[in-house]
Amino acid sequence: MFKNNIKFFREQRKISQMELAQRAGLSKSYISALERYKRNPTLQTLHKISSALEICVGLLVTDNKYCSCLKCKEQCKKSHRI
Repeated sequence: MFKNNIKFFREQRKISQMELAQRAGLSKSYISALERYKRNPTLQTLHKISSALEICVGLLVTDNKYCSCLKCKEQCKKSHRI
């Protein structure tokens, strides 16, 4: 589930695997492996990825695509220029 979410939120923000990897301090090959179900991230890695995507960790590990936490609301405002 979370692997699809990484790709979903990465593509929603129109950033490449390389850019996400750089923002999260991870390798591009690791991000690619996560999205292809080849690796399982630690909670620390999920936190790095969620921070790089400017969303809460909860969105990466659930089926929800929207969250009402402050961090996600701020990102939504940026994305939609509200």
